[in-house]
Formats: sequence, structure tokens, C-alpha cells
Amino acid sequence: SEKRLVERFCSEYEVFTPDMTELKSGKWYLVTGTNVLDHGLLIGSSAYIILEDGCRLELHGEKSGQPGIDVERGLVDDRLHIYGQKDGTGQLLAWGGEECAGIGGRAGSLYGSSCGEIYIHGGHIEAYGGSHGAAGIGGGARETPIYPLAPFLDTRHSNFFLGGDGPKKLNIYGGEIF
Repeated sequence: SEKRLVERFCSEYEVFTPDMTELKSGKWYLVTGTNVLDHGLLIGSSAYIILEDGCRLELHGEKSGQPGIDVERGLVDDRLHIYGQKDGTGQLLAWGGEECAGIGGRAGSLYGSSCGEIYIHGGHIEAYGGSHGAAGIGGGARETPIYPLAPFLDTRHSNFFLGGDGPKKLNIYGGEIF
């Protein structure tokens, strides 16, 4: 049953709803059905997402000028954990706004905006960076690219570490990453 599969990871969770703009620190969120957001999500220090088999979560940060999922790196690094259920058919698709990562940092200074820690334990993940070298998963774009070919690279397909200086930590334990 759904409840048994979710409780394998946690004892308390909240069902994700499309009106959410921030995932609270220390909370677990279960994504069910189809959810299409015209904005990205902020992560409150440490958040956990469980993708129910068959669900689809689309985060359109490009419509609001922010990352699909904003995982900031700062005094206290944000941590995002993504889990899939048994069959791994839950989908998370994230598009970054201008110079923002699909999952990760915002546009930044000369060094870009790096991001905190990302842990992917399963599910079907697609992340598309915004313009000027923003990563699909990782940092936001630099105002001045340090890679001579950065303006010519296709960054829509999870070019890790191209933007900013990449995530503080990126661990992928399973799932499909595009």
C-alpha cells in the first residue's frame, strides 16, 4: 500500500500540493498525481521529497526567474533529498529561470551561485538549466563565464558543475537522471 511504502522512509509526511512555494525544514513531502507549478520551490534548510509511483511534478522556475528547486549554499547549506517508490516511476522535472539551475543555485556574481547538498535516491529526474551556463543540477550561471565555450554549450541536459562552482555535495544512489 502507499502508506506502507511511504512509512519505510518516514513516519510523518505531508502530501504535496501545487500551492506550496517552500518546503519546510525537516519535513517529508509525498508527491502524488500530476502537479504543474508556474514557479520554483525554496528549500528550508533540509527537505525530503518522495515521488509516488506514477506521479509527475513539474517546476517551471523559468516562468518566475528562479531555480526549479532552489537549494542554496550559505551559512547553513540547504539539503534536498529525493526518493522514488518501489517502481521508480515518479517523475520530477525542473526548469531553471534565466541564469538559474534546474535544481540548485540562482544566478550569481563572478563565481555564480553554488548550491547546497543534493541526494537523489530514486525516481525519474529531469533538470534543465537556464541561460548562460546554468547547470541542470548544480550552480547558477556566472555573470562572466570562465569557460571560453560556455555561451555555446547546451545546458538543458544536466551539465553538472558548469554553473557556479557546483553543489557542495551531489550523491546519486539510484533513479534515472536526465
